[in-house]
Amino acid sequence: MDIDGYLLRLEENLMIGSGKWIADFTESFRNHKIKDTKFDMLIMGNTRPKGFLLSRLFGYFAMPNYRVACFAYSEQIERKDLDSLIKLILSFMEENNFAWSWFIIPKQGHFSNEVRDSIKRMGVEKIGIALVDLSNREIECNPSYVGKRMKEHVKCF
Repeated sequence: MDIDGYLLRLEENLMIGSGKWIADFTESFRNHKIKDTKFDMLIMGNTRPKGFLLSRLFGYFAMPNYRVACFAYSEQIERKDLDSLIKLILSFMEENNFAWSWFIIPKQGHFSNEVRDSIKRMGVEKIGIALVDLSNREIECNPSYVGKRMKEHVKCF
């Protein structure tokens, strides 16, 4: 599977598939630029579900309405690049009032041990990070709650 095919499946899964159980992702942008960095895809939404009258009433009174996002970045990445991308996403989240985000890095082939170890030690609680190896269909996520929850929803092979 190539990166564009994966991103298309990911977008579909988040907007109309299993991602609907996590958040109501309603906006999707390809090649979205934030400052000097171009992300392959940015999907945004919120956690309050939509539905018929009773679902909306229940959601309005029982569910918080947090803004959420999913970033995808497929360029070659090293440890220092990862840190700067995380800082960029955190500043974007703060500026736009996002509660949490997913950061997905798809790639054909293996990631370096340095990047994989960095993800495993990452202490950012508001961002779930997934390294997606498309050739072996393997996914590694950071240990935060958001990271653990994303693994099943980004498995779009």
